[in-house]
Amino acid sequence: SGSEALMGAMMTQCLVHVFRHLAHARDDRLPWLAALGDPRLARAIQSVLDAPTARHTVDSMAGIASMSRSAFARRFKEAFGNSPMNLVRLVRMHLAADLLARDETLSIDAVAGLVGFSSRSHFSQTFKNHYDRSPSAYRASKRRPAEVAPLSKATG
Repeated sequence: SGSEALMGAMMTQCLVHVFRHLAHARDDRLPWLAALGDPRLARAIQSVLDAPTARHTVDSMAGIASMSRSAFARRFKEAFGNSPMNLVRLVRMHLAADLLARDETLSIDAVAGLVGFSSRSHFSQTFKNHYDRSPSAYRASKRRPAEVAPLSKATG
């Protein structure tokens, strides 16, 4: 309904304002939020989000950020508490989970390839490490129960 759409838009605007406030506040509780204001890191992160299946490396992301490899890796780790390659892996795992949940026609091999893995076994192991279950088990857990058809009255 119209009121639900308006409420959703208002909530989105509220979140935007909260994040902007937090990013500009001199508070160390959310250093990664302020780090997103660093245009160099933001460019590298955006490249991963725009093309998660590309052959990202620390070197390639450092180049996008116009930084040396070591400076980029250090700054990224300081800002996000994790390595740049963990970001790539995280984005790919979220994409894979979405594909597995939405499209049952895709094989596990196909999903692996679509999210940038050349090997099903490497993909499956990475997925299991991230979600604590295999891609097949994850997909099965996301299936909706079959809708029950209404019983028709027998005529006779």
